[in-house]
Order: sequence, then structure tokens, then C-alpha cells
Amino acid sequence: MCPTETYEPPLTFIVVQKRHHTRFMPAHDRDGVGKCRNVPPGTTVDSVVTHPLDFDFFLCSHFGIQGTSRPAHYYIVWDDSKFSADDLQKLSFYLCHTYSRCARSVSIPAPVYYAHLAAFRAKHHIASKLETSGAVSQSSEGGGDAVLTTAQYVLRCPCIPVTARKEKDFLVFVVSWAVRRVRVSNIAVCVPWN
Repeated sequence: MCPTETYEPPLTFIVVQKRHHTRFMPAHDRDGVGKCRNVPPGTTVDSVVTHPLDFDFFLCSHFGIQGTSRPAHYYIVWDDSKFSADDLQKLSFYLCHTYSRCARSVSIPAPVYYAHLAAFRAKHHIASKLETSGAVSQSSEGGGDAVLTTAQYVLRCPCIPVTARKEKDFLVFVVSWAVRRVRVSNIAVCVPWN
């Protein structure tokens, strides 16, 4: 099957946030697992502590070996596929079991881990080009300008694969990378389509 110009597969954009201060504990100690009595792997929280209007959820997909388990926070930014909440939560949990470097489930889905590894490697490939072009400012605070400048540079850089899709009046670019002090992963940049 050869893709044509009219082929527009449904896309789902999910932002996975690992660094936050939310923790979950079982209601009773007997319900916890492991030495630290963490919530069991697969615990999903999609009400009460989540946003009342946005589609988001917390998923603790791994077994906490040491200390308190940190669940990942999933934000569904765009959903053309019209997944149900349960289907997305199951898919996210199942993808946490497919990471090839670990025999157990991991805290975030394997594609996110692989994107992070690719971004870490890409950082070394483009670091010298960014330094010579001055694309990244020296300060990471107030990073909006630095991120935008870096995104503009990356969109022009032939060494970084960029996925593009025309969406109504915008061309959406999805880029995943990490650059020096400005750490960005899975950015969607919308450019007006003419």
C-alpha cells in the first residue's frame, strides 16, 4: 500500500510528565506492595486530583523497588483517534512493559524512553552547530525565547528528523530532542500554512 497525499492517519499527542511532586499511597497498609508499601503497578488515577476539564491521568506503571513510587502524569493534548480513557490508560501501561533494557515494567512508556535516548544522542551531534550559530541563549531561565529560537534552528537543521503534518491551517511539526541547558522533549511547533 502506497501512501498518497490524501492519506491522513489519526494522531494522538500525549505529553508524559515524570518530574512532579504528586505521590499516591494505598488507603491501608495491607493494600500496598513491596517493602515500602507503594501502590501496586498499574494504578491509575483519573479523577479528583486531575484537571476538571482537560483529559489527563496519573499512571503508576512500575514496581517501586526503593522509596515511594512516582507515577507519571499523562496529558492528552490531541486525540484524532477518539480513544476512550480506559483504552489510552491500558495502552500506556502495556507500553511500559516493552522497554528492551529492562525485564520489568518501567515508569514511562518505552517510546518515551527511546525518544529521550535519541534526544540525548542528538544533543551531542548538534551541540557544536548550536554554539556556532548562537541558537541557544546562555540562560535557561525564562526559557521561552531560547526554546523558540532552538525550535526554529532545529526545523532548519537537516540532521534532525522532523515529522510534519498539515492540520487545517497549520503545519504541525513534532520534534523530540534535548539541547544543553534547554531540555525539551516532544515539542509541537505550529507554523502557519500558506
